[in-house]
Amino acid sequence: MKTTRRITQILFLVLFLILILKTTYPLNFKHTHLFLSMSSLLALTQMLSVRSYVHSFELAIIIAIGTIFLGRFFCGWVCPFGTTLDITDRLFKKKKNIEKKTQKKLISIKYILLIFLLVLATLGIQIAGWFDPICISVRSYGLVVYTYFNFLAEKTFLILGRLSIVGGVADKFYNFAKENFLAYTQPVFSGSILIFLFFIGILFLGIFLRRFWCRNLCPLGALFGFLSLKPLVLKRYVSDTCDSCSLCESKCKMGAITEEGKTEITGECILCFDCVQKCPKGAIDYKFTNHNYKLPKFDTVDISKRSFVFSLGAGLISVPFFEVNFLKNKVNNIIHPPGSVSYEQFFAKCVRCGECMKVCPTNYIHPALFEKGVAGMWTPNLNARLGYCEYNCALCGEVCPSGAIQKLSIEEKKKTVIGIAYFCKSRCITWIGYDNCTVCEEMCPVPEKAIVLRKEHIIDPAGKKRILLRPYVIEELCIGCGICETKCPVEGASAIKIIGLKYQKKIA
Repeated sequence: MKTTRRITQILFLVLFLILILKTTYPLNFKHTHLFLSMSSLLALTQMLSVRSYVHSFELAIIIAIGTIFLGRFFCGWVCPFGTTLDITDRLFKKKKNIEKKTQKKLISIKYILLIFLLVLATLGIQIAGWFDPICISVRSYGLVVYTYFNFLAEKTFLILGRLSIVGGVADKFYNFAKENFLAYTQPVFSGSILIFLFFIGILFLGIFLRRFWCRNLCPLGALFGFLSLKPLVLKRYVSDTCDSCSLCESKCKMGAITEEGKTEITGECILCFDCVQKCPKGAIDYKFTNHNYKLPKFDTVDISKRSFVFSLGAGLISVPFFEVNFLKNKVNNIIHPPGSVSYEQFFAKCVRCGECMKVCPTNYIHPALFEKGVAGMWTPNLNARLGYCEYNCALCGEVCPSGAIQKLSIEEKKKTVIGIAYFCKSRCITWIGYDNCTVCEEMCPVPEKAIVLRKEHIIDPAGKKRILLRPYVIEELCIGCGICETKCPVEGASAIKIIGLKYQKKIA
């Protein structure tokens, strides 16, 4: 059974990594957010924050129902983050089990965090994506690991292509890779170092305990733990041949077995079957029903009334921290991807997964830090100096799992206004009277041209009369794609700036 579990884990991890690779232009596979749609935590907090049923999370509801009957099978068999921790935990020395009292206190942390997130979601503040293990996996693998992988792959193919012996074969493999999983352009994401440190920090917690995150901090695990307090069908049984050797207790990676194997902490078993394999007497088994075995004693997680009240109070008290703060009040230029819901709804719907950032072919979408306030961290923010919105692309809406970015056809997307371009005349080459520059007008993808050039007679700084073609923005036609800002040849800050709109609109 354990071998079957490991094979299943590896298969799900491989599938997860394939979906990460396939989340790139031109998006040949349309279901890249499959694992995100499995998260029952995202489903619950999303529905609480928007106060309506979200169809995209129906798979998560099925998994939640399955957990009630089978227990936390998702954590032990499916979760890519859990599999990652199982792999990285092997790099650290073997850990000693901790005292039962301390163990129960640590386990209670994730339940306190779950209550905290649910309180905030009920009040319209959706930050579950910060701590959801699927979001952490997608964000870390997609925006950090993939970025370095793409860079190394490009360099490797470049070197191989120069070798006469394998050059032709390497070029064929490179063309295949470019069409299927390598990025259209090398992505570089602002703030990715914070995502990397968060990811690495969780992995290094394995120094102290196996699956430290899953045991003590994962709010999705806490939700599954609550749903599987007493699984209705699949249960762990212990026979009378058990001699209390405590081997199962020492091998349990979740610390779910205590008191020499006679007691189980409810909701903590992830069906890894390590105890079954390690038991020298064959006294442990997982069965749907078994009259020759008996159930162990059950112990509950130690969540005191004080801890429960603390988590509720912390959620209520922290609302002003997210809603009334200097960082949020100073926000003056928010640009969201085309198809985004209204400014207020966006923060309630976005799960901070990074899928839209990963799939963007021009590296236009980046994870925000504190540009949108504290609650806006890791939501998508568009930086037109680093990239632009490709006129014939609407992939961000295709991969969004939560509906924060709605699906648009290419024709609908071309008419969606996400911002307006404005000239900084004190920086524009033509406006300060040096020379003609037509880059912004040439780059504008709108057929009618949202940037036009007008002949104007001027006297330059040297006192000579000249005719310059000065650019103007036709606001009625501009959609805010940002290519003018990206391609502006002025060093440093661009001479043309995209000003975002809180409420996107359609051009006539």
